[in-house]
Amino acid sequence: MKSAGIIFSDEHDVDLDGLLKERTFAAVPYGARYRLIDFPLSNMVNSGIRNVGIIVRKNYHSLMNHVGSGMQWDLDRKNGGLQILPPFATKDNTDTVYQNRLEGLIANRTFLNDLKEDFVLITSAGKVGSMNFAKLLDCHIRSGARISLLCAENPIVGSRFKRRYVGFDENNVIRRAEESLEKPDGMYYSLNTFVMSRDELQRIVSEAIEENKFSLRRDFFDPMIKKGEMCAFPVEETVSIINTVEDYLVSSMALLDPYVRSAIFKNQNGPVVTKIKDSPPTKYGPEACVSNALISSGAEIDGRVRNSIIFRGVHISRNADIDHCIIMQNSSVSEGASLNYAILDKNVSIGSRCRLSGYITHPFIAERNERI
Repeated sequence: MKSAGIIFSDEHDVDLDGLLKERTFAAVPYGARYRLIDFPLSNMVNSGIRNVGIIVRKNYHSLMNHVGSGMQWDLDRKNGGLQILPPFATKDNTDTVYQNRLEGLIANRTFLNDLKEDFVLITSAGKVGSMNFAKLLDCHIRSGARISLLCAENPIVGSRFKRRYVGFDENNVIRRAEESLEKPDGMYYSLNTFVMSRDELQRIVSEAIEENKFSLRRDFFDPMIKKGEMCAFPVEETVSIINTVEDYLVSSMALLDPYVRSAIFKNQNGPVVTKIKDSPPTKYGPEACVSNALISSGAEIDGRVRNSIIFRGVHISRNADIDHCIIMQNSSVSEGASLNYAILDKNVSIGSRCRLSGYITHPFIAERNERI
């Protein structure tokens, strides 16, 4: 059985402060050389999905520039392949940008009606890990459920945040679902990744239009759970969930653990693919001091870097001190500056002898192109 894929580039319950000012959520840089979109997109391709639509909402120019035609993922095809689905995809949705997933699906029902695959897998950015969606599809077919949901027992999370949790019986039938600031005993984190038949998805969209329904969760998923028609599929792989800036920082810092890094990037499920950029090797000056850091090619390190993620083209000047920081592409830190628990977006410039300090729960954020 073949499956198509749909990826939502935006999450409506995320809080990443200035990191989303000029980009969609799926385009947020991650892990020194990746974007968040790389993980769900790679997982789909590694699972045999060759027809993928990315539903976008706003600020999606950088996302389009990153994924292009989908060539890096072998999705530049005559039939199927990768499609960017903008917010105004139909004549009936020209006044407002969609506000939730159901409205996004309605706005792109032409894409849904053209699908030839028997099943559709729906996911979003913000779930970092190498996951086997083919196993989810097989489990769904065997279960006979109307919808199957991917979930995780103990993902990497950083903040106290209101998230969705599910509880299920010995047959993996979901019996309970709730939103909570803390994980309830015996329940699993929902990864907001679903698989259903193409006919089921088209029925949901048609019913929403005809009966003026607005919420995928309240109007469709919750009633199915009450009837025992939805199943859960717990993932075995290492995965992190990003909803907040703290989540983003904790998830990034977890990559400094060789076990976590290997579990995500050397997983038997397949590689995490990203846009290829040719850069020279990183240059380390005579006074450079680096420990426990993930540093991309094309950087220039002359100062001290500890417990940090450094992207391409970053320059750390002499006597600068970087600790527990994420410094994105083409940013620079001048001589004598000190940064602790800071996130610098692209093209940020930090002046000499500046002192910037945050905390694991409240990191300092410098927005794109900012000069400090």
